[in-house]
Amino acid sequence: MRDFTYETLDGTNYAFMEFNSLNDYYTTMVDNNWVYKHFHESDDFTRDFTYGSSFPTKGEHYNALKHGKASKAMVDGYTKMRSQIENELNINQYYQQGLSCMRTRRFRDEGDEVDINRYLGGADNYWITHKRDRQAKNIRIALNFGLNCNNTETKFAELVAVLATLADILTRLGFATEILGCNFRRYQGDKKLSYTCSSIKFKGSSEKLDIQRILSMGLQGLLRDWEFGIGKQALEYDGSQGYQANMSQELQKRLNINYMVEQQEIKTAEKRIKFFNNIITELTNK
Repeated sequence: MRDFTYETLDGTNYAFMEFNSLNDYYTTMVDNNWVYKHFHESDDFTRDFTYGSSFPTKGEHYNALKHGKASKAMVDGYTKMRSQIENELNINQYYQQGLSCMRTRRFRDEGDEVDINRYLGGADNYWITHKRDRQAKNIRIALNFGLNCNNTETKFAELVAVLATLADILTRLGFATEILGCNFRRYQGDKKLSYTCSSIKFKGSSEKLDIQRILSMGLQGLLRDWEFGIGKQALEYDGSQGYQANMSQELQKRLNINYMVEQQEIKTAEKRIKFFNNIITELTNK
């Protein structure tokens, strides 16, 4: 039987488990019988709290989670946010530079773009291609989807829009991104623990970025059905299922996370701009 890792970091007790994919996560949950048993399908309020309203049935919600299908609200929110962040911070100036992998322009008789000056000047090699002189730097980014009970479907969608926008920007800047979904929460239960965390890999560094799959992390059933089951059955949480908390620096370091998306850090438009600006400034100044 697979179990959580229990460690004390800087005097604080943690339990955490890393999953290689959502399929690994779901299989482990089912095989260990960590299934939530307190949800009643007939209770409309509970159903909306647990699954939201984007998918009409529990089964369709499960299907969307397993196959990485985002709701329309999530896709629309991501599209709007990406446009806002790119325009506000003028990120287009960095695209095509390949900040991570040091892309160098090469002029050839075939390629990806036309250099208009060389073309008009009659040069033979007017096509441009960008060659990577070294491997792209890997950046591990994570989102804490462990939101408290006051958060609606809209708040979950807003949170994952930030993650998807960050992943898209870093990918277009030439970085190899690894993306994790984490439920980090303050413990409330019978074990001698301070915090627990499930960490699920939604994208490996060599995998193509699938925006819908990243956004699907915000489907509420992942937290309020699957994670509640793990909390109750595996970690002996009480009925509160713990409390929302920002992941500690100690655990971020232990899980090799470079950047963390936390709701408290991106709640307002000003905070979101600051969040993105700090990351882009740090990366472009290296």
